[in-house]
Amino acid sequence: KKTDFLGRVEATIADLVDAQDGAVPCERWLQLAVDGAQCGEVRVQAQWRPLATVKNLSSAMASHPEENCWALGKNNTASWVLFVGVYGATMLPPAPEGTRHWVSVCLEDEGESKQTLAQVDTVIGRSRTVVQKDIDSLCRLGLS
Repeated sequence: KKTDFLGRVEATIADLVDAQDGAVPCERWLQLAVDGAQCGEVRVQAQWRPLATVKNLSSAMASHPEENCWALGKNNTASWVLFVGVYGATMLPPAPEGTRHWVSVCLEDEGESKQTLAQVDTVIGRSRTVVQKDIDSLCRLGLS
C-alpha cells in the first residue's frame, strides 16, 4: 500500500476560535471520518489574533493590555495570518518502524464554490514508538 488514509475533518476558523478567552487558545477534539465512518480524533489548538495595519499600529500598541491581546477582532479592521503547526501525533494505528506520516491542510472558500485557496502538506515524519522517541530525546541531550 502507498498510503493508509487516517481520516478527514473540516472546520471553519470561526468554529475553531468561538470559545477563545483573551490570550488563551481554544482547544478542540475534531472527529476524523472516512466515507462517513468515524475513525478517530485529532486535537487542534487555535487562536485568533488580528494584525494591526500600519495606520492603526500606534493606537493598537497604546491600547490597554486587556484590549491588546489575541482575541477575535472586528470584521474588516485588520489583516490576518493562518498558521498551522503540527507538533506531533499520538495514538496512530500500529505501523512498521520507518513508516512515514504527514498532514495535509487545505484552506477553502466557505462559499458555494468551495474553491481551494491554498493547500500545504507538512514535512513527512517517520514513525517511532514512544519509547524510541524518548530514547532519541535523551540522546539529543547527551544523557544516554
